[in-house]
Amino acid sequence: MLSTYFLFFAFGIDLNFLDANLLLTIITFTLVLPLPGNSFGAFHVVCTTVLVSIYHLNRELALSYATVSHLLNFVFLVAIGFYYSIKENIKINLKYDKVETT
Repeated sequence: MLSTYFLFFAFGIDLNFLDANLLLTIITFTLVLPLPGNSFGAFHVVCTTVLVSIYHLNRELALSYATVSHLLNFVFLVAIGFYYSIKENIKINLKYDKVETT
């Protein structure tokens, strides 16, 4: 929730902590729904729609906010996963052994 709030400052959006909480809550409830296409683009659509409809922000600013927010969350999760894969010494073997049949 703090990342949502601090990202408001980065984009010059004058919203408060409760607004960040509402935005994050609506996005979370929407992403829980079983959407077709593995929810492709659902985060961006919902985030942009909430910022435009409820807070009357510019559509381009709202879409930019949604894209950067999604990117930062994705990078954070990948970084945490990469750290723990190294810490736990997890190896990924992409070589497949061919089984010969006679």
